[in-house]
Amino acid sequence: MKSTLLALMVAAISCITGCGGLHVAPKLAQDAMHVEPTVVFMGDSITFNYGQSWASTAFSEHPTWTDAGVVGDDSGQMVDRFATAVVALHPAVVVILAGTNDVYPSWVFDGGLANWNTVQNIAYMVGVARAAGIQPILATIPPWGCPESNCALAEAKDGSQARYARIDALNSWIKAYGAQQGLIVIDYHSALVSVDGQTYVPDLTIDGVHPTPAGYDLMTPMVEDAITATESK
Repeated sequence: MKSTLLALMVAAISCITGCGGLHVAPKLAQDAMHVEPTVVFMGDSITFNYGQSWASTAFSEHPTWTDAGVVGDDSGQMVDRFATAVVALHPAVVVILAGTNDVYPSWVFDGGLANWNTVQNIAYMVGVARAAGIQPILATIPPWGCPESNCALAEAKDGSQARYARIDALNSWIKAYGAQQGLIVIDYHSALVSVDGQTYVPDLTIDGVHPTPAGYDLMTPMVEDAITATESK
């Protein structure tokens, strides 16, 4: 397992941000099975990994789920491909996990660089989904780092203590916006965070950025419940 995780870290997730345009294409689960998607997962490498067999069996168990995660994507890049990656597939539901690649030191909560205006980008995707008859679900972004040595990626990418305040600010907005819009919000952060309220539980992350299979196992029933509740509205 350790060698598999290490290989994935090197091959798929070493490029959490600033990758010079290098993106890993999303895995479309329904392509191989010729099944129309009912749920599309929009996100970055955290979402991309979720659809990989080494990380989780969730997508093989749910053949109408489609993983549209792209390694390295910020929320603006998700906006750019939302029409083709989500709307064109005509799902009933879209699960949006956006912001991990936004909240670096130059991030401004509501403003700054266009691609990092996370608040407006998430609101835009929600609006486009609803206009297309797709029900959106939002998710909080996961914790960052951990006390263990295997969390070097998080430290190398952003070792600033202010990282945690930025995560908290964005997640607080996601919850408030979701409540205001009548949306279900999956609180990944609370499920994965350690007692310090900031970092991952060590066993739930492979590098301080991405969940382990055990982390995805915690996330899956939350996702299933959220989808069921949304579809019953």
